Amino acid sequence: MSPLCQRPFQSNQFSKSFDAFADYGLIACPHCGITIKGNVDSMHLSHALSTQEEAEFNIQHPASPLQ
Repeated sequence: MSPLCQRPFQSNQFSKSFDAFADYGLIACPHCGITIKGNVDSMHLSHALSTQEEAEFNIQHPASPLQ
């Protein structure tokens, strides 16, 4: 989940040999574009959840009152 926009997304992790031109260790939110540090030995591809997947996620993980 993005700490900026608070929306969930999926991130897939691949070994460094996957793409020689990738930015290793960075996970980008597909909604707001914030970059989060991940495993520096991996490449991360992220994508938004479907509308249904995001609704199910929000039901299973309700936002805390402080957010």
